[in-house]
Amino acid sequence: YLIRPLDEVTKAAEEIADGNYGGKIHTRQNGEIGRLAYTFNEMSQTLRIHVDRLERRNRELEAMLCSMDSAVAAIDDLNTILFYNDGLVKLTGSGTRNLTGQALYSVIRNSLIFDVVDGVRKRGDSFVQEGRISNGQERYIRVMGTPLHELENKNLGVLLILEDITEIKKLENMRSDFVSNVTHELKTPMTSIKGNAETLLMTKMDEDERAAELLQINEDCTR
Repeated sequence: YLIRPLDEVTKAAEEIADGNYGGKIHTRQNGEIGRLAYTFNEMSQTLRIHVDRLERRNRELEAMLCSMDSAVAAIDDLNTILFYNDGLVKLTGSGTRNLTGQALYSVIRNSLIFDVVDGVRKRGDSFVQEGRISNGQERYIRVMGTPLHELENKNLGVLLILEDITEIKKLENMRSDFVSNVTHELKTPMTSIKGNAETLLMTKMDEDERAAELLQINEDCTR
């Protein structure tokens, strides 16, 4: 009388342990066995709802990480990688190997990144630095770190976002070079004009010499 319902409970529990959260116990019995079956089915359904919700959130998180151009990695207190995106693989040239569970230092050895990690842990707040990274070719990166907390404010680790700003740096250097060149081009004729004007003021000369100086000043002004 009791063996068959209990066998069903055991099989249903084993199915849940294997990840099949939709399993149910079918029985027509009332009493304790009936209530046990009902409670078990309710638990199974609740688990199914929660698992579906978590799987959906994980898919959304994975899609979001994959769509980001920046490299993203989360590490725990031991600097072990919890999750990452393809951007980190591209930036570090890690190939196809799975980085989850790997030590961050074994994946990327750059003092800038670990300075940011230390900065986040010391401050307990976000921390940003810029610098160079070399992976076959030198790149400029901006590293942003922020603490990872649970709802109870328990520290889980550090979230790192590594943004490649090489092109931005190139544009900044081009702008700086342009400004320097323009400043030099403007300064050169102004220096000549000033020198010629001082000559006119401080030197006695005849009209032909004065005319030559004025002509030179005019030429410098029209450059």
